[in-house]
Amino acid sequence: MISPNLKYLLFTLLLTSNSISEAQRFFAGKMEFGIMFGGSNYHGDLANEIVISETHPMFGAYFQRNYNEWLSLRYQIAYAKISGSDKNFSAYSQRNLSFYSTIFEGGIIAEFNFSPFGLSPNMSSFSPYVLSGITAFKFEPKTKYNNEVIFLRDLGTEGQGKNGVKTYSTVQPAVPLGFGLKWKHGQNFVAGFEIGFRKTWTDYLDDVKGEYPDYNRILSQQGQLAALMSHRYKENKDLSFTAPDKMMRGDPHLKDWYFFLNFRIGYKFGKRPCANDKSF
Repeated sequence: MISPNLKYLLFTLLLTSNSISEAQRFFAGKMEFGIMFGGSNYHGDLANEIVISETHPMFGAYFQRNYNEWLSLRYQIAYAKISGSDKNFSAYSQRNLSFYSTIFEGGIIAEFNFSPFGLSPNMSSFSPYVLSGITAFKFEPKTKYNNEVIFLRDLGTEGQGKNGVKTYSTVQPAVPLGFGLKWKHGQNFVAGFEIGFRKTWTDYLDDVKGEYPDYNRILSQQGQLAALMSHRYKENKDLSFTAPDKMMRGDPHLKDWYFFLNFRIGYKFGKRPCANDKSF
């Protein structure tokens, strides 16, 4: 005679086995985990065009839910670095500004496939796609002076924090816009290549936005280092260039952008269903 405890154990094992089988069938290909790696760059007041030498490594990870063969939602985190320098452009070399910043990003990105790719039993082996969504990112513009790291936001290089000028936030939203190509390998592996631009609402990725503050005022109110980081042309041996008060230090009409150019490798959980599987 089978004991009640053994009956309960067998019943539990049967339910668990059936649940796992159903979950594998139901979630087959819907869940995808992966990693990203590639390069990052930026466009702003210290780079009015893309400078290849200012490209830095980026990497990240993602979890993706494939809703059907056309639409997916990707939840991702990423780490990157951006930088820029007036030394890259002869027209701005006298201004003598430079910066670099790490980028920590997290967000939700939608992918729209041009070929049936996500959950279709007759999934294509290859598909282009476009992407968009919403992300939040943290940045912290810095520069080097006498081999020391200088945190520019803390200095208020354009008078921020004084005389009614607000200090900018280093946590900002962005809208990703881009496109990519992806391929399947076997039933579970996915590889891809992607370019994603980030439209931001800040002009301070590089700590440069508007007018030069009065040098003597920033010197008296915020200190010698703040005044020098604001008016870095004073480091030049040729002092024929001098910025008067209210002269434009940057262009306040254009916001900064950053972007990723990266590869991705993903793994889809569960076997892809057959074309005649009516339960899918």
